[in-house]
Amino acid sequence: MPRTVKLTDQVLLGLARTGSFRTRFRAFKALYESLGVRGCGKCKKRRRQSMLLPALKQQIAKTPSLIQALKKQLRADTLVVFVKEGRSVVKKAL
Repeated sequence: MPRTVKLTDQVLLGLARTGSFRTRFRAFKALYESLGVRGCGKCKKRRRQSMLLPALKQQIAKTPSLIQALKKQLRADTLVVFVKEGRSVVKKAL
């Protein structure tokens, strides 16, 4: 049976917390570093993550080598990511 993995915000944050993903994929390292940011409190964390998560999703959707590596690492046949294009959110099955 084909295995489908939905890459939601929470899944991406969980992957960023995993050491093997941070060392293998540079995009997850930047997201992980945003988790411990101190400053004006939770609002700064949310603001920085809210900028990095859509950028990470765009990068995943546009980079074939990253898609293949993520599929292999997650043992998935299909990755599903929701990407904002203009004013609409588009579901992309990769």
